[in-house]
Amino acid sequence: MVVHLLWIINQSGQLIARLGFTEPALLGELGTKPDLQLTLSSVLFSTYGMSLEITPNVNPMDSSGMHLVECEEHNIHIYETPTLVKFVLVSDNATMEVNKLCRELHAAYVEYAVKNPFHIMDEAGIGQPIRIPDFSAAVRGIVGRYNSGAAFTSTVSSPGAGSGGATANARSNTQSTGRSK
Repeated sequence: MVVHLLWIINQSGQLIARLGFTEPALLGELGTKPDLQLTLSSVLFSTYGMSLEITPNVNPMDSSGMHLVECEEHNIHIYETPTLVKFVLVSDNATMEVNKLCRELHAAYVEYAVKNPFHIMDEAGIGQPIRIPDFSAAVRGIVGRYNSGAAFTSTVSSPGAGSGGATANARSNTQSTGRSK
């Protein structure tokens, strides 16, 4: 399994987190044009909403929308939480099952973003980007365990920031200072 990108889209359809885990060149245009990621995340949000209309589900806790978009070179996995937040993973085309990974990412989101009193989740329908270093570190650690054991580069950039936005690079094979909980 190789996970290239993680997007977190709030219930209003805004991209609130965008994290990259491989070299941008491996993603073609998607890796070199950050604005294309914003556009694609909006298209996925809308398409997901349409898929829910087409395939309704009796159990509201069980999402009935699309979960996997298979492309020639990559797969796009969509995991929706009960609060309608969507985790979108762009992976290699051999990766088919990511539910366990998505549940771990959701748990980290709850632990570091939702429970953080200084992070504004949603203010008047405007999603605030997640800029919490502990969250980014937790996500890098979780994805690093799944990413085929190979060293990879992780980039974290704030949504809406173009190519001139702040980007932090970190190597997964460097040890981070861990805190006990």
